[in-house]
Amino acid sequence: MKRRSPIGNRIKKSDLLGPAYFAVLAVAIWGPALFDNGYVLLGDMVFTPAMHMPSSLLGPTQGTLNVTLVYGGVWLATRVVGAVILQKAVLFLIAFLSGYLMYRNIPSRNTWARLFAGTVYAVNPFVYVRMLMGQWGMLLGYALLPVAVASMFKTVRDPTAGRCARTALWLASIAVFSLHMGAIALLACAVSACFELYRLRPVRKAAMALALVALLFVALSAFWLFGAIGGDSTLKAIGRADLEAFRTRSTSSAGTGISVMGMYGYWKAAIDSLLPRQHVPLWPVFAFGFMALALYGFLAYIKDTVRGPLAWTMLVLGIAGFFLSLGSNAPITGPVFSWSYEHVAFFRLFREPQKFTALLTLSYAVLGGLAVDRLTAPAEERGRTGASWRTWAVPLLLILAVCFYSFRIFGGLWGEARAVSYPWSWKEAKEYLDSKSGSGRVLYLPPYWYMRFDFTGSDLTITAPMRFYFTNPYIQLNQMIVGGVVIDRGATDAYVQAALESARVQDNLGASLAPLDVDYVLLALNQASQQFEFVLAQDDLEVVKRWDDLVLLRNRVVSARLMQAEGNGYFNGWNELTRRASGRNMTGSRFLESGQTAVPAAEGKPIAFETSLCQALEFGRVDPAGGRWILFSETYDRWWRMNGGRPQRNMDLLCAFETSEAGASNRIVFRNPYIIAGYAVSGCALLSCLVLLALERRRNRHDEGRRNVSESG
Repeated sequence: MKRRSPIGNRIKKSDLLGPAYFAVLAVAIWGPALFDNGYVLLGDMVFTPAMHMPSSLLGPTQGTLNVTLVYGGVWLATRVVGAVILQKAVLFLIAFLSGYLMYRNIPSRNTWARLFAGTVYAVNPFVYVRMLMGQWGMLLGYALLPVAVASMFKTVRDPTAGRCARTALWLASIAVFSLHMGAIALLACAVSACFELYRLRPVRKAAMALALVALLFVALSAFWLFGAIGGDSTLKAIGRADLEAFRTRSTSSAGTGISVMGMYGYWKAAIDSLLPRQHVPLWPVFAFGFMALALYGFLAYIKDTVRGPLAWTMLVLGIAGFFLSLGSNAPITGPVFSWSYEHVAFFRLFREPQKFTALLTLSYAVLGGLAVDRLTAPAEERGRTGASWRTWAVPLLLILAVCFYSFRIFGGLWGEARAVSYPWSWKEAKEYLDSKSGSGRVLYLPPYWYMRFDFTGSDLTITAPMRFYFTNPYIQLNQMIVGGVVIDRGATDAYVQAALESARVQDNLGASLAPLDVDYVLLALNQASQQFEFVLAQDDLEVVKRWDDLVLLRNRVVSARLMQAEGNGYFNGWNELTRRASGRNMTGSRFLESGQTAVPAAEGKPIAFETSLCQALEFGRVDPAGGRWILFSETYDRWWRMNGGRPQRNMDLLCAFETSEAGASNRIVFRNPYIIAGYAVSGCALLSCLVLLALERRRNRHDEGRRNVSESG
């Protein structure tokens, strides 16, 4: 009779406990919101029926291309399963994967220790606040962090090409979901590799493997790295004011350090009343308890030949996470943080330093799990007798304490997460705008990134959903106001703000928006809209539809994506320019910045065009006698081309081409070679990683077959 191989796919009862436990935990966290029909709108988590990409994968970038890729994947998935089901799956995975992947990857055979580590990692104030803020991309990256660290340890110990590819893929995946978590994962893996290398002799092969991991990671990330290098990086707009606005702060009288130790410190004061610590007596005791348990876990395994490097890694990451979370306010590392923020562009990603608390949470979970592993070890391992109750009572009490410490995370974030439907008025507005599909852009007002909407039933602000709900081209506005400070104001934001200020007095908003090819203005009636009631009384805008929560206005001034203009005008700042806007005079000239403002009365002539499959604008001959300039309503980017020629600036905001460059057949297209090269490099790197993984799997099967033959013989 043929002997059965000892290596198989048998699933033990204990192997089913982890998935079942964390699935129940995920359901307990989201509560009815996971099953009720409708969308859960929290902070940055705004799902809509359309869920289209914020920008093209090959066009001018709005932010970084990793975000565009994620939303492209979301759009594709919603075509298959629908946006509601997809969002519920994302909600479940955020909670489930955080716990289960920690459970799977902590180096312990003790089920209780693994359950405790997973619970700490999934149920804590850091995760609760990020859920409340809807930072789902960051939380998915956070969930994958334990896998990346475990994979790095395995790569150093067994430096094969397949393991290198797997580790690079994990790191690149985290960076796709969140650049912040990608940077944190790189730091965690670098520290892990250093301590594991210190244990090894010799290190040459492992060091070469690490170099390969780094190379593959850079290649896999080339599509967004190259795009950031060759495009207009959003990091340029981030300055000292951002660091002050998003600084880590004390959430109680205990002080900022204790707040961070307890995994608090988020900058937004508006959510203070929702934090669990408001209702947990002596909550700093729990913070010190996490620290003490982590320290015990470190001391218990510091000399362990296998888990010693992990213990040292988690201790260093915990300390680093604590000081980095304090940002520029840290007593020792604060000046270093400030210098790095001001002189290292990539470091400006962490204008909100509390994100580094993810490292502290990781340290608490892993070292705390090791501590429970030690406390519940068999009596003979500890040199003691009896006390078998430790194996279940201690970890059970600790798990209950963890859940109590962050109790408001349960029941749909204690009722803050609820499924809602978009009002019927939004559907009617969308149908009307869709029927005008050949028209220009829509400007959504109020012009803020975060706002309150009555239909959500919450006092918390969310990302304005209009840009995701409606499918028309729109004016991309990014600014937000934090503590009275304007953050992320780009050139388009500044121009629209100048147009609005002018319209308060001149009633000429339509004329000021015409160069941007704005045909409609959609005003959401909410708390913020009270500042923009003057928009309803503009001379060059007319109300075409009105609902209880929306007003749709049409621009009476003729606009077009392409206009032929006669000559030059001049302006001394956008405020001066928009004050002179009247009728179509903003479309009849190319405007140059100057010490004075002169707006000719000329009017632009719309140019008919067709859009090709690759989003290029194609049009026929343009008579130079009709005007010197072709005004293009897209935001200026050096990678726009008309017949191969580069654009010039119009209004220091938009594009313009000379009609002398036009021929019998003309083509305007966006081609950023950095983006194209980045996709090519990332595609080749992904293919290479898949080949390496396939070869490793084939080799493992071959080795397994040889062992089976040897054992059966």
